[in-house]
Amino acid sequence: MVDNVTDFDSIMLNYTTKVFEDCEKKDQITASIDDGYRMSTSLLVLDMIMNGGVRSGWVTSLGLEASGKSSLAIKMMGSLAKQHIPSYFIDAEGALDTEYACAIAGISDITEYFGRKSPTGKGYELPPKIRYTDENILEKVFRFIKRILLNLPDKVYRQDTGKWYLKFTRDKSDTEMMKALGLKHDAKLYTQTGQYWCEVPHGKFQAAFIIDSLPALVTSEVGEESDKESKAIALDARAFAKEVKPVRGLLRRKHAVVLAVNQLRDNPGVVYGPTTYEPCGNAVKFCSDVRNQLTTRSVKEGWQKAKIDGYESSSIGAEPSIEAEGAEDRYVYKHIKNIKNKRGIPFRSGWVRLWISDYNGKARGFDPVFDCFSYLEMTRQVILKRTAGRRELIGLESVIPGIKAPIVSWLDFKRLVVGEYFNKPELVKNFMKTYELTEEPHLMEKCFKQIETGEAFDKMIDSKEPVNNSNEDEFVELDEETSLESDFDADDISEDLD
Repeated sequence: MVDNVTDFDSIMLNYTTKVFEDCEKKDQITASIDDGYRMSTSLLVLDMIMNGGVRSGWVTSLGLEASGKSSLAIKMMGSLAKQHIPSYFIDAEGALDTEYACAIAGISDITEYFGRKSPTGKGYELPPKIRYTDENILEKVFRFIKRILLNLPDKVYRQDTGKWYLKFTRDKSDTEMMKALGLKHDAKLYTQTGQYWCEVPHGKFQAAFIIDSLPALVTSEVGEESDKESKAIALDARAFAKEVKPVRGLLRRKHAVVLAVNQLRDNPGVVYGPTTYEPCGNAVKFCSDVRNQLTTRSVKEGWQKAKIDGYESSSIGAEPSIEAEGAEDRYVYKHIKNIKNKRGIPFRSGWVRLWISDYNGKARGFDPVFDCFSYLEMTRQVILKRTAGRRELIGLESVIPGIKAPIVSWLDFKRLVVGEYFNKPELVKNFMKTYELTEEPHLMEKCFKQIETGEAFDKMIDSKEPVNNSNEDEFVELDEETSLESDFDADDISEDLD
């Protein structure tokens, strides 16, 4: 007989632990601990909103028409290609503008991503970095994604070893795959688990799928059963509920990601409650690990508006070009808010803008200058000062050591970022000469590194952290008036690019 409660608890703990271990071994249950791998979105502000970038699972971007959802999907596609992650772009809308996609992704020809098939029709003359399809049958798309995931081995981070592994069973198909990849298993882990654990050097996604967009996917049942819109909506919701769940369950185990676009739609006649609704039913909402909502906003007060036919536009901003004298660049402003995050802190938000026209009249996608500025302001490393219609930045010495001037003009800041981002060394050299720098600033690189190491979040969380103004002996703090979010109105606009 056990003498006291403490002794009994200790005995039961040891016994139950042994039961756990035996059952884990028999049923091949393992701990799939995520080490926190995050894929950068290539947007500083979005990386901050998503707690460092994209993690495995399901990510949904939603918004009204022309809110920038498709532009964001293409930006993600570019990030996947740069990081050599095998991906599929599912263009269910069949509306991909290849010229605009190239502008956003920063490439000269879409074949750089989608490849070029050989004249014979067999294989590729130029292998694709991103595979493309315009398939729009819902069941077919999700069956295809599920099939790909099931044919991939599990990719797991083991906390006990601190390493990533591909995990294979003793089935013939698994062992053949392991041999084809030239992998060797860990003998110790095989003895412990009866499975082949093969160490791999990193935690990159095994696969990624971009779906633009979910509402454009049509269930095969609609054509057969539906003659009314309400019935079609119900059939779509039922089909999504059936198809999404099994795919969602495989994503983390296979260390893969779905980046889906969904469209908010007006809910006419509603007096009380939401004025918009999200198509595809509740399954997509519930299965999403992360949900980001995009909204188009009017030009921020204090920032220059474009003149169209002699009148100022409320929706399109303008700035002098630093690449062609007398020309101007035009932009539209976007707000991104995280409304759900199972993998990090939710409800963060920030601002970006789309560069819709440069001095040549060409679109360039998301503006890296505004993105870099928004990030630096979000992390309290700079403040924006307006004097006599001029915009100037204070505090850049914190990220550009050795800079001689305490204040940097907006156009000079623009020269630096455009020069770095678009590989225009003459603009970077111009900035270095103006501010007496002996070494290249590598500003964008430093900002992304801050996010990668977590330094950026330390800066953001400490709301009292001052910004160094080298022109004075004291520190200058940010306030509400200098916040990027202040004085934006909430009116959506229709003049925009999606």
